[in-house]
Amino acid sequence: LTAEGRLLCVASIDHRSGPAILLWPSADILQQPEVLPLPQPFGAKLDGGESSWYQTDEGTIVIFWRDESQSGRVWVNHSTDGGRTFSDPMISDIPDAMSRNYAGRLSDGRYYLCNNANYVLHNRMHLTLLISEDGYQFNDVYILVDDPTGQRVRGLLKLDGYMYPCCLTDGDRLLVGYSVNKEDIEIGIVDTTRL
Repeated sequence: LTAEGRLLCVASIDHRSGPAILLWPSADILQQPEVLPLPQPFGAKLDGGESSWYQTDEGTIVIFWRDESQSGRVWVNHSTDGGRTFSDPMISDIPDAMSRNYAGRLSDGRYYLCNNANYVLHNRMHLTLLISEDGYQFNDVYILVDDPTGQRVRGLLKLDGYMYPCCLTDGDRLLVGYSVNKEDIEIGIVDTTRL
């Protein structure tokens, strides 16, 4: 939900049309959302199904995009009017091994981005947590897990490592669910008072 109580979802219209934002008129998911297409940046291929967002105290919605074109970076864009209009996506200096990311807020108000912050394509051996005080600049980076791991069974689109995080704030804890080698699911618990 946005601060105005509207559902917002990052999406892809289809593989040809590119990224889009779905914005509902309220919190009722049964209503028809408005589809806000975004331009596909030159040289990038943004995947809306593996993106996430948060809203700052000032009301700015910040979206983090996975780039399928192998740039090795997270792309970002924002809205300052509650999601009615968005800036064009632009490349950031946040590394990304080309995997799903998950963004949100901690209970103390700080912002986080959980991803595979690695410039090496498909190197998902380090699951990272980036922390920001203001929601725009990330000054602290933590490695959540980087133990050696390997697939039990090789398969199409499978990789070694820790990937596809999903996070939930629970008081002073951040619960982080993630895939291991695309074979298992683990849950990590981060004490956010120690970050």
